Amino acid sequence: MDRRERWIAVACACATALATLVPYAVAWRLAPQGTAFTGFLLNPLDGFSYLAKMRQGLDGSWLFHLPYAAEQGAGVFLYPYYLLLGRVAGALSVQPIVVLHAARLVAAALMFLAVYRALEELLPDRRWRWYAYGLCLIGGGWGWLAVPSGMVASDLSIPETTPFLSSYANAHFPVATAAFLLATVTVLGRTLGRRRWWAASAACGAVLALVLPFVLLPAGAVLVTGVAFLARMEQPANWWAGVRPRLPALAAFAAGAAPIAIYDAWMLMTRPDLAKWTAQNSTPSPSPIAYLIGFAPLLLMGGWAFTRPARRRASPWLLAGWAAVQLLLLYAPLALQRRLALGVYLPLAALAALGAAELSGRRGRLIALVIFVTAIPSNLLVIAAGLGGVARGESLLVQSDAEACASAWLDANAASDSLVLAGEILSNRLPAQAGVRVLYGHPFETPDAESERALVLSLYDDSTSLAAAISTLAARGVDFVVYGPEERALGPAAWPEQLRRVADCGDVGVFEVPAP
Repeated sequence: MDRRERWIAVACACATALATLVPYAVAWRLAPQGTAFTGFLLNPLDGFSYLAKMRQGLDGSWLFHLPYAAEQGAGVFLYPYYLLLGRVAGALSVQPIVVLHAARLVAAALMFLAVYRALEELLPDRRWRWYAYGLCLIGGGWGWLAVPSGMVASDLSIPETTPFLSSYANAHFPVATAAFLLATVTVLGRTLGRRRWWAASAACGAVLALVLPFVLLPAGAVLVTGVAFLARMEQPANWWAGVRPRLPALAAFAAGAAPIAIYDAWMLMTRPDLAKWTAQNSTPSPSPIAYLIGFAPLLLMGGWAFTRPARRRASPWLLAGWAAVQLLLLYAPLALQRRLALGVYLPLAALAALGAAELSGRRGRLIALVIFVTAIPSNLLVIAAGLGGVARGESLLVQSDAEACASAWLDANAASDSLVLAGEILSNRLPAQAGVRVLYGHPFETPDAESERALVLSLYDDSTSLAAAISTLAARGVDFVVYGPEERALGPAAWPEQLRRVADCGDVGVFEVPAP
């Protein structure tokens, strides 16, 4: 391939990754007076769970403990990526949120480079390779057109469905996407039989297992299907002869992933607290219409890839098989359905590029351009929605100075095993900001989440007496109670003000629970 073209691809990858930082920089300035932007524009509840994991690494641990559980439990080797980022933050004496976004930018650039490398294998024609690459860099779907109807399409709500939103949302989606796509290059690519490719394939499997193990399912399904398809296309008279050259790389991928995946599965099934967490971790797919709209421009253009001239090529059918495998998995009887969409945008974008190549003349070029341009606004709408929420001071996106003061006091004065009662939003942040435990802080990561949430709500209810509250808090081992505007909105309960106030942060107070 042209070295100059690759350098341009590198520049585009880095520029797009940096562009994803701009909305976050703007958000820091938009937060209303008396508040601060939390650092997350998409899914802040999960964002703080990443920071909570980093906090454990920052505090010196290489083992993960459930940060949103009242009982800490024994440590396990899960989430090493975020534990490592926490270690890095500690070594550099840098705020974890800064390290998190730096890692997100690096991972995003690597993901976009992996996208380009995969497209080199799939699309020999430079012009249409860049069409697909552009879609993967900044494209989405037509969800923006469906907003007036009230439909929330996948390209507006599921970051895994587009590379841009994957790079915008967090630091691990782009790492996992890069590993997935590079695995397709090492196993399904045109260069076979080199041991360095086998090592690269094993590394991709290991990275996927360490960072986002459930993506091993779509990745493995795509690789196995791709090997079988290419063998049939390349060696129709002797299918096994076509399979054999790709088996070492496929086996290396499995070998790299298997030990880690088996350990993860064993821990999640045999540890009662982790098993409860796993049972709650459900992300079902939305209606098929949501995906249809979210992928509409790619599907519409991709249909042209199967016109008579295109059928002489193997690539449309390989891409269609890849996409079909992942799209079917979105409705498999599994808890993490929509998470399995990670990586599917690339084969659909490549199909769209092949379809665009079949459109001839000025009219065909205009159609291809319109499809490309109309795939962009959904990403802009997602960005605008987040920034608008910050400007309005939405509590999930900003934190009051008083709550930050309470978190800082707990960080400085509470022991790491202290258990704190607070409202849902603040409880989601305290394990990250103060390193303490909470009764309820995350709908998935708090064991027995529904009952723990109900307990928190009942304690702040205005009918709860001081004696009843202290009895319950003592039985659960709660050390501190936070009482501020969020908690008052749940009752308001009168009893917290009757405890000894140990921190006064304006309209937020921290109170100590007396020893039984």
